[in-house]
Amino acid sequence: MPAIQGSTAWISGAAQGIGLAVARELVAKGANVVMADLLDASKGESLAADLCRLGAGTAVYDRVDVTDTASLHRSLVEKPQEAFGCCATIVVNNAGIVVNDDAGDAKIKSMMDVNMMAVMKGTQMAAEAIRSAGKKGVVINTASMGGLLPLPETQAYAASKWAVVGYSISCRPLKKSHGVRVNCVCPAMTQTPAVGTFFAKKFEEQDANHPLLKDQLLPEEVADAYVALIENDKLNSQAAAIMPQVSYLHNFDFVGVTMQGIQDGVKLPRRARL
Repeated sequence: MPAIQGSTAWISGAAQGIGLAVARELVAKGANVVMADLLDASKGESLAADLCRLGAGTAVYDRVDVTDTASLHRSLVEKPQEAFGCCATIVVNNAGIVVNDDAGDAKIKSMMDVNMMAVMKGTQMAAEAIRSAGKKGVVINTASMGGLLPLPETQAYAASKWAVVGYSISCRPLKKSHGVRVNCVCPAMTQTPAVGTFFAKKFEEQDANHPLLKDQLLPEEVADAYVALIENDKLNSQAAAIMPQVSYLHNFDFVGVTMQGIQDGVKLPRRARL
């Protein structure tokens, strides 16, 4: 089981929601974390200082535009070396946005650049940096249950998340070639300020009693899946489906020609729900 304590991690979209929850978990377990986001530097540094008070690990903030290749490389590859003297062996490509299907080509392309292209570039940059350093590592990409199941409310967003799932599970060879495992996390509706709030409003417009509004995940519950995927070095090219009552590894059968459903998957550990 790879040790989180003493490791170096890089997380995009780390200023709120799931990214912040993952950063908090890793710092609590003794990791040194680069919290990357678009948030104003002073506000981001305040968040990092709060995490440092957890006492085990440490955190620094780095402002990044994940859609800009140079900015992403500086943050993901150079900042960990600058801050902690080593490359990030835990990389979480978590930054994501959502827009309506009628938002227009420019905004939809921007969403694809954040949700899909930045994930691909971040994974590739991380793999090269880890191999060059002679280390082993893990990349976890944030997808969505909308990347495993139909999401007719936001078809373009669903397409971006299906792309993340397909890309992540197709990165299986990186473990052999680069010593890097790649997995993705597919949360159901989660209480987050950006994407979660967007979907809460959209479902409420359809039906104030919509079932998805009644039992939403907390970011901390979703963060447990990231920790499990980091710590279990046997898990590679997996899609973890995170739902309110249970979490599974979606069982993509690489040997046969069938793809078994969530109900046949391997359960992941979960904290008790209040």
